[in-house]
Amino acid sequence: MKSDFKNIKKNCLSCGLNLSLKCARDVERKNFCSIKCRNSFSMKKRMEDKEFKEKILSNLFSTTSNLKKGRKGPLNHLWIEREERKCIECDSNFVCRNNSSRKYCSKGCSLISIHKDNIKNSTPDTKLQQCQTCKKIFSRPISYSQPAKYCSRSCHCIGNVINSKKKNTNIENIIEKILIDSGIEYLPQQSIKNISIADFKIDKVLIFADGKYWHSLPGRKDKDFEQTKKMLDLGYIVLRFDEDLIINNPEEVKTKIIKYL
Repeated sequence: MKSDFKNIKKNCLSCGLNLSLKCARDVERKNFCSIKCRNSFSMKKRMEDKEFKEKILSNLFSTTSNLKKGRKGPLNHLWIEREERKCIECDSNFVCRNNSSRKYCSKGCSLISIHKDNIKNSTPDTKLQQCQTCKKIFSRPISYSQPAKYCSRSCHCIGNVINSKKKNTNIENIIEKILIDSGIEYLPQQSIKNISIADFKIDKVLIFADGKYWHSLPGRKDKDFEQTKKMLDLGYIVLRFDEDLIINNPEEVKTKIIKYL
């Protein structure tokens, strides 16, 4: 199940209101309800320093600061004259400062002129290819020099795990020994409908050996829960075993596997 952060109470350090916590990171780092509260809190802390306070007050009530207040346009001493120019790309008029080096009316026009040669040389034609992981047919532009092997990033990650010479972990070796001693035929490192990679697959039974470090990271339990739910909906039986259970009580693991087979 997803972690419930509603039971955890945390107040804003500035105004004291209850903070809405949505993830584990909020519990650790969120201290303010808004940017305004954060800035006011930091200003209060800085104003505790006497030297900094005197400096701020002297600048506020100085003659130079009072002259700058309320002066807009040419009346302001920092004012720079404006002039009208024509965009190189679309020939539309725009206004900018005299000392500016602007040639385009917008960022879009500048990007078009910069990448004009690449746009001309590129071809819109596409070719169909088959994904090596999920076997789905997808299109890819002909202008790409190297042929694509995967249709998405998730397929790419799963393909790297399957094709690479991956060594089994200690807990995977224990489960593999249990299956060999019991005379059970299995398939190692099988991808399940582009959802996840099962450590061992026996017909409709999927076995996962969850390591202590990786599967205790923040947000990992929620991801495991979503993956198991998707695989259960497809009709699979999902067995997840923790590292402590596999090392300390392998007989219990063996009985559970035989029970579901």
